[in-house]
Amino acid sequence: MMGRMNRRGAHVATVYVLLAALSATAYAGTPGAATAVFLTKAPEPRGAGVADAGVALADDVSAVYWNPAGLGYVERAQASLAYTSGVFGTSTEYLSAAFRAGGVGTFGLNFRHFNFGLGEMKSRDASGNPGSILTAGALAGGVSYGRKILPLLSAGFSEASVAFDVGAMAHGSFWRAGAVVQNLGPGLKYQTNAASSLPLNIRLGGAFKFRIAKRLSETKESALLIPVQVDLSKESPRPVDIRVGGELTLAGIAAGNNLDATFRVGVRPL
Repeated sequence: MMGRMNRRGAHVATVYVLLAALSATAYAGTPGAATAVFLTKAPEPRGAGVADAGVALADDVSAVYWNPAGLGYVERAQASLAYTSGVFGTSTEYLSAAFRAGGVGTFGLNFRHFNFGLGEMKSRDASGNPGSILTAGALAGGVSYGRKILPLLSAGFSEASVAFDVGAMAHGSFWRAGAVVQNLGPGLKYQTNAASSLPLNIRLGGAFKFRIAKRLSETKESALLIPVQVDLSKESPRPVDIRVGGELTLAGIAAGNNLDATFRVGVRPL
C-alpha cells in the first residue's frame, strides 16, 4: 500500500519526452553482461507492484526509472526510498528524487546499489598472503529530465556516460501510452577485457483509467488504472514478455481527505 501525493488530470492528449543519463560504476564483479545483471532488476516499487508494467503508468517520481518522460507530470518535489531483498542473499537499495524547475522542465536523480549476495571474500597477494576483505556488488547513479513538448508530438535528446534511456509518454483523460528504450550505450569494459553489451530493453505500454468515485479536486480522485505492457529484449530467455497489472487508488479516505491508499497487483510470465 502506498500513498499518492500528486496527481494531475489531462483533458488534452499530451506527449512528454525525457533525457535519462545513467552513470554506472561496477566493482568486484564478473566482467561482461553478468555484472550488468543489476540493470535488469527493477528497484522501483510502484512499477514492481504491477508486474513491472510501469512504462505507461509512471507519472510521478517513479518515472525516473520506468519512463522519465513521465517526469513532465511532476509539479512538486517528490522522493522515494526502496529496499528489495531477493533470492540467494541478493538485495537492492534505491533512492530517487524529482523536482520541477519552472518552465524548463523536471529533473530527476537516482542512486542504486545491488548486492550480489556473495558475502565477504578475502583477497590474497601473489605470494598467497591474506589481503583485504572484498564484497561483490554494483553501484549506479543517474540524472533524468522530462518536459512537456506539444500535444501528440515527441522529441528528445540524450547524453550518456555508460548507459542511457530514451522514452516518450502520451496522456489523455482516460488513457495513457508510453515507450522507452533502456540501457543504450557502448557496454561495460574491465581492464583488458573486450566491452560486453548492456541488457537492452524496449518497452511499449498502455494504461486505461476507470474513475470509481466523484473527483475530490483537479488532482485528487479515486480510480482504477489497468496497465498493459510488452517488453522486447534480445538478452532475455523470452524475447517478448507481456505484463498486465492493476492500480487501485482510494483518495481522501481519512485525515480530512488528505490521506490516500493505493493497492497494486500484476501478472507476468514466469
